[in-house]
Amino acid sequence: MPWESNNLFFGSINSFGQLQKIVKFKNKNINFDKTVSFFQPLWISKNILICSEDSSGWWNLLFLKINKIEEIHILKKIQKEFYEYGLPEWISGMSIFSGSKKNLFCLAKNKESWIIEHYQDCSFYQKIDLPFNCLRDLYVSSNRLICLASNDISHEKLIEIDIDNLSKSSFST
Repeated sequence: MPWESNNLFFGSINSFGQLQKIVKFKNKNINFDKTVSFFQPLWISKNILICSEDSSGWWNLLFLKINKIEEIHILKKIQKEFYEYGLPEWISGMSIFSGSKKNLFCLAKNKESWIIEHYQDCSFYQKIDLPFNCLRDLYVSSNRLICLASNDISHEKLIEIDIDNLSKSSFST
């Protein structure tokens, strides 16, 4: 099953759209001799991919830099105590990362609550404070951050957050 083990592959494609080469990602610190799962790989720039991986037993953020298909390097690994950046993989259509290298947003489960983290240039920038502890289905569109949110006293609703005014933590439903 994909939550027990899966692989991350990269391929090069020629100008005719044909696969030229396929390379399996292997790194001694991640999956060289371990059973590992990867979750929601997402290109955030031309040569940077973000995903989650569970080599430590927790879902951690992994930023990979790919200069050439033969040169796949770990740019950064985010490991925080009591944080998870992944979901059970038996549900399809999940989205916990969205954005670009300049403005990347991630859902993270901290103990029993979900939070939104903001990364800029692959570095943590800020936590976005919201009155919700259950968040899912995160998407960025133009300058809006969109997700489903609820808490102990509020039913699930679609919220939009203006990315240009994150310091105000204002949102609309």
